[in-house]
Order: sequence, then structure tokens, then C-alpha cells
Amino acid sequence: MSVKELIIHAGYPKTGTSALQTFLALNRERLLEAGFDYPTLGDPKNISKAAGGHTTSGNAVRLAKSLLPVAHDVHGRWSQLREERRNHVDQVRWALNQSPAESLILSSEYFFLWSPDEYRQLLTGLARTNLQLRLVTYIREQMEDVVSAYVQAIKGGEIRGNPAFKLGPKSRGFYDQYFDTQEMVTGREQISVRVYDRARLIRNDIGADFLDALGTNDLTGFEFPARDTNSGLSPAMVALKQSLNGMVSGAAFHQEFARIATLIPGATKMSYNLLPADIVSMARASFVQANERVMKRYLPDQQGPLFAYRPIDDRDLIILKDPLPRNVEHELKKLAAAMCSIEDIRWNRADLRQRMESAATAMMTDGLASDEERKRILAATYGNSSQRFCP
Repeated sequence: MSVKELIIHAGYPKTGTSALQTFLALNRERLLEAGFDYPTLGDPKNISKAAGGHTTSGNAVRLAKSLLPVAHDVHGRWSQLREERRNHVDQVRWALNQSPAESLILSSEYFFLWSPDEYRQLLTGLARTNLQLRLVTYIREQMEDVVSAYVQAIKGGEIRGNPAFKLGPKSRGFYDQYFDTQEMVTGREQISVRVYDRARLIRNDIGADFLDALGTNDLTGFEFPARDTNSGLSPAMVALKQSLNGMVSGAAFHQEFARIATLIPGATKMSYNLLPADIVSMARASFVQANERVMKRYLPDQQGPLFAYRPIDDRDLIILKDPLPRNVEHELKKLAAAMCSIEDIRWNRADLRQRMESAATAMMTDGLASDEERKRILAATYGNSSQRFCP
């Protein structure tokens, strides 16, 4: 029993979690040399997928879900995981007993949903009185989190028109309340809070920054992924995906769209300027006291404010509702061309063509332009009405 510390990486969502999990999976052997074990927990395929750059929700996703109350299972898909919760806890206990490392790393953004009760269940099941629990959590500027979460929802099938529905008194952006509850289990000294801002990350990289949080400054031998694991979407692509979500559903469609978007230059370039400046200002004001508390309690040595705020100018505002951004039709044309060049499209190409043409028609008749302008746009984009997307 050499493991003395259990390190839980608890997200937050949209703070480079997928990229960090790819980094951890790629560097398991090097991490072990440094004294940290990132175990498979009985699911080696999860690790191999993460190492390949695919989103996996971390090595401890099954454990994290299995101990959550049923209220968090909004889609009713975790019943088997809950039935097998004892097994998932046992996987961690086995890893603790077998690992030659001093520290074991568990990662899943679902940990951010855990209350002290879930942590106590885990510690009781592990039956290790000498085990130190440590929490590493990344947070980001609340309005960036709102927009990023909204774009993620659109990628997954959401059809609502703007990110405002992510705001409210129960917003996950009140970070001080979250850490207050975690202190009940870990104590303040065992909570490591990191700010997710690429400009402030060590080497501008989430993997290097996490190593710094662990107290490891020697980056020799570590492999750093060259691309984002769970990329965003440009405003035009968000509008396009939102329109398609009203007509096409299914995980295969969402995954294929996200994959193809990475092939189109500029299609994954995020914009956080999606809400009016007055809404942004009011929302940011509501988080001031919470941010000051986080600074005082967990980051007392940090100079300046907790977050660097991006300026919001309504003159540059991109509103994701009717009328859609004017470059949607251009992005649609590029997306259609990319789709037609892919050999492993997961549905019939005739169906794909029909769906894309329906989406194009829906977007071109949303009141964005006059009848003559719509005809000109359609003609420029598709030629004559009989032209097909795919040969």
C-alpha cells in the first residue's frame, strides 16, 4: 500500500477537461515515473480513446456517475452504473492497493456535481484511514463559461436561441458556494483552485498547468497534444448546427458534424460576444462577491482580479437568433462540400443531401434578406435548383 494521496480532478465543465484527460492518458508511463498513477479502473478502452484525442469524460466517469443521486440522471441512463457502484469503488481500492505510485489521479467533470455525501461514500468504501484526499478544480470567467456551455449544448442537439438560459440564481458560476461544500470533506488546504485562461496557464497548456498544480515542474519526457480535444464552433457554425438540430437528431449526426467542423478553416473559432453588454455587465456584477471570496480563500497570492474580462461591444455583437449571421450561407456551402468529400458518412447520402438542402432553405427564408437577395444567395451558393450537394 504505497499510495498515500488520492487526487481528484473535478472539472469544472468547459475548462479544458477533455484536453487534460487526453494529456493524462498519453503520459501514463511518464506520470508513473513522477509518482502519479492515472489508472484504467477496469476500462482500458476509455484510456486508449482519450489517448487518441477522443472525448471520454475521464478515467473515473463510471465511478463519478455511479455515486450521484438519481436526480442528476436526467436522461435515465445511469441505472446500471448505480447498481454496480460497489464494483466501481472496488476498482479504485484495487488500484490503490496495487499501484507503485504515491498518488492516484481520478478525473471526471462529473465530480463537480459531487456533494460531501458522495465523497464520504467513496472514502468509506475504500476503507483507508491513512489516505489523503486532494481536490484540483479549474474555474473560468463566468460569462465565458455560459457561452462555452451553450455552444456545447448546441453541439449536442440544443435548439434554444441564445446563451441567456444558462444564467440564473442557480448558475454554477458561484464558485465560492461549491468550494465551501468541498471543504467539509477535504479541508481548505487540500483544495487547489486553478484559473482556466489559456494566457495564464503554464506554457499556455492545460497539461503543463496541471503538473504544476501537482507540484511537478520537470516537463521532460511529457507529450503535449497539438490540438484541442473538444473544440468549439464559430458563431456561423453554431447558427447552422442550431438550425439542423430542428430537423436531424441522433448521436451519430452530432459526432459527425463536430468532426467535419474541424476540417473547415475557422469553423471551430469561438466567439464569446454572444450576449448584449448590459446583460453581461449585470451577470458579472452578480459574481463579484463570490469571486472575491475565492481569491481571498484559495488564491491569496494572485495579483489583480480573479478573471481577465473580455470587453463586450454591442457593435460587434453576434446574436444567435433570427436573423442569422450573414456568413451562415458561406459556412453551409463549405460544410456541404466537406461532407461530400468524406467516405464514411454514417447515413445515406441522398438523405444527407435532402436534410442539408432543407436546412439551407430554412435559413435562407428566415427574413434575413429580400426575395431578390435570397434568390441571389441561393443561386450563388448552389447554382440552379437541381444542383446536388454530392456527385
